Amino acid sequence: MLPAGKPLSEIEPEWVEWLWPRRIPKGKITVLDGDPDNGKSVLTTDLAARVTACLALPDGTPTEAAGAVIVSAEDGAADTIRPRFDASGGDPSRALLLGDDEPFAIPEDIPILERAIKQVGASLVVVDPIMAFLSGDVNSNRDQDVRRALTPLKRMAERTGAAVVLVLRHLNKSQG
Repeated sequence: MLPAGKPLSEIEPEWVEWLWPRRIPKGKITVLDGDPDNGKSVLTTDLAARVTACLALPDGTPTEAAGAVIVSAEDGAADTIRPRFDASGGDPSRALLLGDDEPFAIPEDIPILERAIKQVGASLVVVDPIMAFLSGDVNSNRDQDVRRALTPLKRMAERTGAAVVLVLRHLNKSQG
């Protein structure tokens, strides 16, 4: 009979490393979701700036200087992202922006994202919002499609050790 699965006895436990303890793990995907105009993009740009400039996180947790990659579809690069980044004290020489001038799709363009991470030594990747970057082949209303599209992103996070923060969606303001 062919074996099925892998015995847990063959799996070595690992400790989770944290970009921001108990909030954002390194080498994993973290989802940020919430109502419109609650500051999700401001928060993620601020985090990217703090990482690039080795500034403490909002709760005082120290950071190690590293790069950041921002994949953004909604905010203007010159009139919103860069001014927010600068206001947070970020080091723009350690940050890259994807998805603004050139098309970017997940999962097809994950190799480009991985190159960007390596280029700046990124410990943080922000994708804002993820739904804007899912390939046209992905039905975002089907959990199975979304999981299949995000699996290569998960593997890339594990390979690079970068924390990946996904702004999931911008909820509408209607009731119900």
